[in-house]
Amino acid sequence: MRTIKLELIMNKQEKKQREELKKKVLAFVEVQPDYFQQPCKITFEDDRWAILYGDNLLSGVAGFGNDPESAFNDFIENWNWYKKKEPQQ
Repeated sequence: MRTIKLELIMNKQEKKQREELKKKVLAFVEVQPDYFQQPCKITFEDDRWAILYGDNLLSGVAGFGNDPESAFNDFIENWNWYKKKEPQQ
């Protein structure tokens, strides 16, 4: 019984962290000059956080980390790299 309660508590904490991270990502991208709305997916698997902004890894921007903050920092770094490599119009 204790294991089930602990899992429920952990799931609630993970869900809250996921929602907070998604808000943080969307707040970041919405103020970018060339912003356009894309799907944003936050996952937590095998003790790793992942952010995907876009439809897939090839056309979107991703960030990964052991915690939400490091995943967000990786996402920003990858966002900046991706925007630098985009051809200027």
